[in-house]
Amino acid sequence: MKKKILSLIVVLCMLSGIITALPASAVTSSQCGSNVNWTLDDNGTLTISGTGDMWNWIYNWNSPWYSSRGSILNVIIDNGVTNICNEAFKDCVSLTSIGNQAFENCTSLTSINIPDSVISIGKLAFRSCFNLTSINIPGSVTNIGDWAFEYCSSLTGINIPGSVTSIGYGAFAGCRSLTGITILNGVTSIGNHAFSDCEGLTSINIPGSVTSIGDYVFSGCSNLTSINIDMNNNYYSSDDFGVLFNKNKSRLIKYPVKNVATGYSIPNSVTNIGNEAFSYCSNLSIRSTNPRPKSLT
Repeated sequence: MKKKILSLIVVLCMLSGIITALPASAVTSSQCGSNVNWTLDDNGTLTISGTGDMWNWIYNWNSPWYSSRGSILNVIIDNGVTNICNEAFKDCVSLTSIGNQAFENCTSLTSINIPDSVISIGKLAFRSCFNLTSINIPGSVTNIGDWAFEYCSSLTGINIPGSVTSIGYGAFAGCRSLTGITILNGVTSIGNHAFSDCEGLTSINIPGSVTSIGDYVFSGCSNLTSINIDMNNNYYSSDDFGVLFNKNKSRLIKYPVKNVATGYSIPNSVTNIGNEAFSYCSNLSIRSTNPRPKSLT
């Protein structure tokens, strides 16, 4: 009898060991760097926290959350994480938003795949990613948050799809290497300082869909030669010099700093000249054919 009981205990212990060794049915947290961990909660938010570099993976299917990629709706990455693998979020087909400050200060990041499911890029999401050279904003994105790409000084070109309705405050400010910006028809709002200090930018085309252009959008764009407004725009206009006006040219908003012209005649229709409209226009001498005084606001 005692032997039977002892045998039963041994069997139960063995079974217990096997059950303990079995993996959990749904792993929601694990390590993804020497001092970096990740957690996926029930709401689909993937949080990466800790300090230092995330491990690099040659292929995205090596990432520890690959089997759960269909559940990822949002990504939040703490400021202490300094390097994000380029393949980290490829094929996360359910991802709908990139959270505020998600990749801020990830200075080793050179490129990233944003799935077509993403509809929102949060505030400061890629701020100070100094080595980010390229990023594809998919046609699913409707909002680019404030300062989202500020100080991404290695970006050379950006394509903003027509699905985007709002370009946030300072979204691309300080992107010094940015030489080309394509804004497709559909974008309605360009926030204050959106492209300020984009020193490499020489010209920009604003589509007919834009209804709001904020203040100081092109401040510090030291090589800008022209701002061109689509003739079908009902809110803004430009002239042959590439000068930005409101629609009826009663307000002169911005003269492009690097326009090669040495003289410019302010149209008679202008009654108001915007803040910093002619700042740092070193090539220019101004003469007005309008006898009325201009208001400087």
